[in-house]
Amino acid sequence: MNMSNDHERPCEDELDWKDVDQLHQATLQISKSCFEYKKLCISFLGVSTALIVKFTDNPLNHTVFVHGLLMCVGFWISDATGYYFQKKLRKQLDERM
Repeated sequence: MNMSNDHERPCEDELDWKDVDQLHQATLQISKSCFEYKKLCISFLGVSTALIVKFTDNPLNHTVFVHGLLMCVGFWISDATGYYFQKKLRKQLDERM
């Protein structure tokens, strides 16, 4: 019986390490996705602001500022969501280790 317990233990440890590795990969993927979304927000902000200014005959009106505010809010929501899920996954990682 002692031998069967010795064989079960490494298998359980191996499964735990696979879980930890999966959680780590998920955390990295969330981080990469959030970074890509942030880059997209900044790019879209620059291009769309230029288009708004061009199509409104170059005066500064409220559309430009509202648009910038909406993009900043989207950026902030993305950052907060990414941080929340990364923190939650890292907490699970700490519990597994």
